[in-house]
Amino acid sequence: MLDSIKLTLDRAYFEVLLPERFNPSELKPPYYSLRSRGNFTCVQNPVKSDLQAGRYFPRLTLIKQQIAAGFRLTLRIEFSAPKLLLANNLDELESSCSPKLIAQAGA
Repeated sequence: MLDSIKLTLDRAYFEVLLPERFNPSELKPPYYSLRSRGNFTCVQNPVKSDLQAGRYFPRLTLIKQQIAAGFRLTLRIEFSAPKLLLANNLDELESSCSPKLIAQAGA
């Protein structure tokens, strides 16, 4: 059964087109300092008006991490597969739904 899916992409595989939708925005001034563990996160959650209109969007999280060579920026994409395909979380997906899920997620 497929349910929640998390994808993590390295900086080379994504581009943030609307940084102002992240809270707080790490990609434009003012820049925030990294926390004591060397990490900083900013999120983009679906807005209430989209949810009320029946539009489903994944949760996006930008993660900036301090590493030995400088910094690493990744994007985590989290979504519910049944909600994306069937518009609800009650029905379960089977493995045979994978091609449809991949096509929908890439659209």
